Parts: sequence; C-alpha cells; structure tokens
Amino acid sequence: MQASFPKNQDLYNLMDMNPIGKPPARLVAFGVGFVREFASALLLATLLGLFAGGVFTLPAFAETFTAKGAERNLRHFVLSKDSGSWTISEWNESPGRLPKREKTERIGSDDRAAKAHWHRLQHQLRSSLILAGDARPFPAAITEVDDEVLWEASEAWSMQWERRYAAWMEAEVDSEFMVRHQLRTDCADVAVALRWIFARIHGLPMGNRLAGSGTLFTHRSMKEEWRTLRTHADWSKDARFRAALDYVLDTTYTHSIFRDSFPVRIDRSAFQPGVFFLYLFDSTGHTQVLTHLEPESSANYPVVLLGSDVPRAVRRLAINGLWWSRDANRESMGLRQFLWLVRNPNGSWILNSPLQMPHYSEEQYSPEFLRGYPDWHSAVLARIAPRMSREAAIKNLVEELAHRLIDRARIVKEGYDICSRAPCEEGTSDYENWSTPARDHAMRERYNLLWSLVSDEVYFPEAWLEEVLSPFLRNQSVQLPTCGTVSLSRAAVQMLVRSPFASDDPRDPPDYRWAFFFRNDCPRLTLK
Repeated sequence: MQASFPKNQDLYNLMDMNPIGKPPARLVAFGVGFVREFASALLLATLLGLFAGGVFTLPAFAETFTAKGAERNLRHFVLSKDSGSWTISEWNESPGRLPKREKTERIGSDDRAAKAHWHRLQHQLRSSLILAGDARPFPAAITEVDDEVLWEASEAWSMQWERRYAAWMEAEVDSEFMVRHQLRTDCADVAVALRWIFARIHGLPMGNRLAGSGTLFTHRSMKEEWRTLRTHADWSKDARFRAALDYVLDTTYTHSIFRDSFPVRIDRSAFQPGVFFLYLFDSTGHTQVLTHLEPESSANYPVVLLGSDVPRAVRRLAINGLWWSRDANRESMGLRQFLWLVRNPNGSWILNSPLQMPHYSEEQYSPEFLRGYPDWHSAVLARIAPRMSREAAIKNLVEELAHRLIDRARIVKEGYDICSRAPCEEGTSDYENWSTPARDHAMRERYNLLWSLVSDEVYFPEAWLEEVLSPFLRNQSVQLPTCGTVSLSRAAVQMLVRSPFASDDPRDPPDYRWAFFFRNDCPRLTLK
C-alpha cells in the first residue's frame, strides 16, 4: 500500500501529542483500505493462478495490448501512470484509418489494484487478444488522405541540421514557449512538440510511433477531418499542423518516445540542446529537454532542462537541473535523441536504426563510465562541465527545490479549494490533477541530493534549509487552517526535514499536506 502520511491513529497518541483537529475520515478507515487492497492482491494472485493453470496464458506484464473488435477493428489499450494515478486509454483503429481515442479510464493510485484491473481486462478479452507474432487483420494506415500532406520534406536530417536545432533551442525556447504559442503539454510532450515544430519550420521529415498501435505517424500523415483546416506558412498559425501536433502529443507517451530515440555519447559534440533526459518507472515516466548548455570553461551549473507535468495544459515549463541518484539502466533511462526519419530503398519512410545514428553510444550505462563517481549525474556533469563548482551544484538544487515548492503551494491551495466543493474521489480527474505523490517524491529526492552535498559542513539542517530557501521563495507563505500564516520556507522544513509523512491527497486540509500533524508545531513555526 502506498503510504503518503500516517495511517495509524495510534501515531497521534505518541508522546501525548494531539493531532490538529480531527484526522481525515480516510485515516480512521485504515482497516477498510487494508482489506480492500488485500482483496485486490488476492484476486490478482487468483487470476494469475488460473492463467498459469491453463485457462489463459498472459504475456509478461506490458503497458499495452491489442484485441480484435466486433466490427473488424482493432482496440489498443495503454496502461500508464502519471502523478501517481493509473490510467487505461483505449484507441480504436479501423481499416484505412488512423487510431482514434475512444475513452480514458482512471483507476486510482494503488499499484497492485491497477495491475489486477489490467489483467482482468486482458482476461475478459482473452478470446480476441492479438499476441506477439500474430498477424494483423489489416495493414496499419499511415494516412487517411492520399493526396495531401502536413508538409513536404525538402531537407534531410544531418549533423548540420542537428547543430541548427541546438542553436534554435538556445535562441527560441524558454520556459514561456508553450504559453506564448498556447500549446498544451504534459510530462512527455515537450521533447516531441519542439522536434516537430522545428521540422515543420525547416521542411525536415519527422515521425513518431503512436502508443498502442505502433503506427508510424509522419509529416505525410493526415486525418480526414483535418482536410478543411486552414494552412499557413507560419507553423503557429497553421491550423492543420496544430491539429496534427495535438494528435501526436495525445498519442505518444514516455515509453513510445523511448522506443523512438537512442542513447547519445556523453561529450560536447553530442550533448547539445535538443537532447532529452528520459526515465521510465514501470508504466510511468518523465521527459526533460536540454535547452541551454554553458560554455565548457564556465564554473556555473552547466545545463537547463525544461519539462511539463500532468494534466495536459497550457503551462509555464518547469526549469530543472540534471539529477539522477538511481542506477543507470539502459532499458529505462538516459540522455537520448530522436531517431531520424529516412527513406528506405523502396521509397517509404522509416525510422533510422539506432546503430546508424551519429553519436550513438551506450557508454553512459557502462561501469567504466561511472567509475570514480558517486552517481550517474556526477559522471555526466564531470564530462561536459569539468570546471563546474560544488557551489554551483548546490545553488542549482536549491533553486529547483524552491521552484517545486512554489508550484506545490499553488497546487495544494487550489486543490483543497476544488476538493472542498467536489468529491475528488481517487481515480477521478480532479484527484489526478491535484494530488502530488510524484511531485513530493521528486522534491524529497532533490533534498536528499542537496543534503549529500552539504552534510559534512551543516550541523543544523532545519535552520540551514530555511536560510538558503528564503531568498528564492520571495517571502511566500501558506495559509494553514489551524496554524495561520506560515512562511513557505518553514513549511518546506516541516515537510522535508521534520516529517516524512506529508499528505499528497488533495482532500486533506493544508495542515496535513505540509505535515503539521501536532498542535505544538504551530507556535514554533507561525510567523509573528
């Protein structure tokens, strides 16, 4: 069970401390939640036992599967997890048509229950499943309109064009880019959107495989309903291109992007703006794009990575550094670049092989690459910015943590306002939009990395963290129903240093969201 804050009522009796007000009803219902999860796990085990016994054999767990529909169509299902909430998307594909989203089902945050639901769905469709090696009942359509294209490819990708792409990223792309152009993005979209826009501007070929179906959607792909949309020389005013771009962003996600890209060599010739950092966890993941690189001689922190979040919306992009404290895994993370779309000998468009891409390398995953460094990001940064100072790394982490805290404060306030008026049940779009498990996890990771850099010199982490955050938080504060006005820097200390149990549930009051569980926390932290 995913525990985001104390579930056991006995915790509040420790040291004769009293909780702030009455605990949320769902805390009292801990036993009910435990029984429900146990039942889900038992059902999953039972189903797997039936499958293994010969009733039906499931493939190894995958985030997609396909079934034949009743009307000679294909039904593609995609399981994904964003901001801690699981979602099943269904896409319908008919002969001669590109896939169309049919529905999206949100199924909550519990991992085992979600996978049990996923396997039940596969079991229900077992007689119509298309398994690995099965032939398609009809060929995938790459377009619905044969006599029109999104744009003609008058150029071909090369290293010269990659350098121009890097220069364009430096000159044109900042955190406000998507707001200026009113483009909706989520955590996987920024890298795809920028690459498609640059290709459209310069007449370069572009393509991505769509989630579920695996259909290769390219600059020559068209849906019938786009035929009447107006075109324009300026991409931002081209209604047809914008509709196609929105379709691509809606039908790709981190796993499909991973398959459409390759790992790059870690040196200054390959590590340039446009490269993206992508990581996968089971059926979730995140993508951040490199948009700025400091000169090699600089002692400053060398990179700026931009990323978005869920839900898909027009938003200011988050500014991040390159931080990764887990193991380097070639199957699930890395610094990557998109495969070029090229013509094969028969004239059709295909994605190039990773082995044929300039700067392809798996060195970032090798033991030799990591030797002598405490973690993966340290090995990367040492190669691209050998003169970066320790102070620059600390400053970058503090700034990023401050940005994340400001964002979390807004989400907590707006989420509580909305969920005080609406049910916001787990699995609904409101719950998904305003809960913060992934954000909270990322903030704690940043704090742990920060602490690893300063722990030898800092003896009072609470006072130190509040002091270094305050200049970046610009005197921002949070309103807590019981505690009153508390500075955001002090709320950060409570959440990150004093208590690991801050709630990520938007239905809980702000006190619980910032881990103010005990009354005697308030006098010490409330602003005078």
